[in-house]
Amino acid sequence: MKRKQILIIIIPILIISGSLLIFQLKERFLNPIETISEENRPIKPEETPLETMTEKSPIEPIKAASVTEIPELERGPKKLIDIRINDVLSVEYIYGKEKLLIEKSGTQWSVNKGQFGRIDYETLLSSLNDTLEIKSVETVSFSAEVENQWGIDESLRKVLIKTGHNIQTLLLGSPNQEGTGYYLQLKETGEVFLVKNSAGDALKLNLDKIRNRSLVLFDVSQVETMSIKNEREISIVPYKRSDMFTDEAFDYMLESPYRAYIPVDKEKFSQLLHSMKSPLMIVDFIDEGNPEEYGINDRSPGLRVKEKNGSLFELLTGGEAGQSRVYGKLKNEKQIFTLNKENLSFLDIQPFNLVDRAPHRIAGDVIDTFMITTDELAVIGEIEKQGEPDRYTVNGIEIEEKVFINLFEIIQSLSMEGEATIPVNTDKAQIILSYKLYDGGSLWTHLNFYPYNSNSFAVGRNENDPLFIISRSQVKSMLDKVTETVDELMGF
Repeated sequence: MKRKQILIIIIPILIISGSLLIFQLKERFLNPIETISEENRPIKPEETPLETMTEKSPIEPIKAASVTEIPELERGPKKLIDIRINDVLSVEYIYGKEKLLIEKSGTQWSVNKGQFGRIDYETLLSSLNDTLEIKSVETVSFSAEVENQWGIDESLRKVLIKTGHNIQTLLLGSPNQEGTGYYLQLKETGEVFLVKNSAGDALKLNLDKIRNRSLVLFDVSQVETMSIKNEREISIVPYKRSDMFTDEAFDYMLESPYRAYIPVDKEKFSQLLHSMKSPLMIVDFIDEGNPEEYGINDRSPGLRVKEKNGSLFELLTGGEAGQSRVYGKLKNEKQIFTLNKENLSFLDIQPFNLVDRAPHRIAGDVIDTFMITTDELAVIGEIEKQGEPDRYTVNGIEIEEKVFINLFEIIQSLSMEGEATIPVNTDKAQIILSYKLYDGGSLWTHLNFYPYNSNSFAVGRNENDPLFIISRSQVKSMLDKVTETVDELMGF
């Protein structure tokens, strides 16, 4: 009994002790006591080496720079300028010694206060937009204390954008080592960015890049009058029928340099216009000096065209600008420039190259008689138009219409070959071609052939001085064909 009582007391004590022991072992296992050694002792913040706190820049030129750590999300790319072109009053580009000031007055833009002409305003506006739309590739720094570390030099390369009372300044630096872009600083914030090469080039805008080099001459389909001045002045005007004999198969005629109106050959004038169709390209611009210094004045070789709408184009050329170029300007502009000689071949055209080569182009339906008179030959062809059908005769012999037309075409086949440049004795014509106007009473026109030299005749209409020449061999061939046809008709 006594033993049983002792066990009743001891057993609870053992249970409680075991529970305590298990609890302590569990606590030690789950929460071990840390031991700090010299090896894993935390480094104090002030002892942290610099290279563990900063991120090394991938851009070689800025290794030693003090760069604020930039979170990845803030590196870019991003649009750098929040300005609309409508709000811009002026943009000034400074690159070395070159300065370009673009200003707006109302809706008009001027360059360097209107000092220079021939500006391509489409290119100008495109360039301004390129400047305002610049985006960064990445942000390099939120500030740059030492400008030269990015190649930034405000005195050499900058762009100033003025809007109202505000000015935004862009400072262009050097290209990066990889050659993929330029460094660019926004002066007002100090931020430095890497921008693409194309963006850097846009900020190096100069006058030469916005010049209008295309010299559009005129609309070749709308020419009313034309004057080409070289050794002689060639004046081309709309065709006017100068007599009742000439047909109306012409668009233009020469008013000068000849002493009579001369029809212009359609095909040759079309070729001349074609040579003027493409714009001339200006090679260089001359921004200083008086036109006279470059041989340009109102007496200079040039081209003047008046279009049907009244607009004028006047190009003056001057002295030589080297071996292959000449100086030039438009009469209504101050700008002097140079042009390649090879593109000005139209100024060298000779008047005879535009002349219709027929000595007197006669419309066959307006005459009723033609006559050939020489010392050895007299041929008269006539058309009687009183009845139906018309009656055709040569020297009184009735012939078929086609024979009459053939003779008329032989006579009309003569072609002038050059200008009469020496004095001509007009006392007596050796050959006369005459035409009588149908229903014109006694109205005749005559083409007179005068001796010129051993190879040619000089040809003149009516009482006018002869202006052109035809070879004797060509005239002889014409007379031989006429004689042969008439002899056949007369039975010889």
